[in-house]
Amino acid sequence: MKYDPNHFGKHGFRCPTSRGEVKTINVGRLSELVEELLAAGRLKAGGKGEVEVDLSDFGFDKLLGGGSVKRPLTVKASAFSEEAERKIVEAGGRIVKAGG
Repeated sequence: MKYDPNHFGKHGFRCPTSRGEVKTINVGRLSELVEELLAAGRLKAGGKGEVEVDLSDFGFDKLLGGGSVKRPLTVKASAFSEEAERKIVEAGGRIVKAGG
């Protein structure tokens, strides 16, 4: 063991199928979902028309930047891409990092 200290222990290849699946949603689809829920009365808009959305309530873990945002949103997400953050902020909303 003197000449090969890494002989024992866990190192090297990790099986990609053993990792957990991350549920994602694009900002465009989130915007459509918000409009549907507002029409159904399941979400309420704030004073400035801003809607507060918690992605974990809908079963999503990460917000991606595909699509466009129609209204200002306050999104609580555990993970998000830079593009998604840019689009939300440009629409007048903000992103709150969940869990930290």
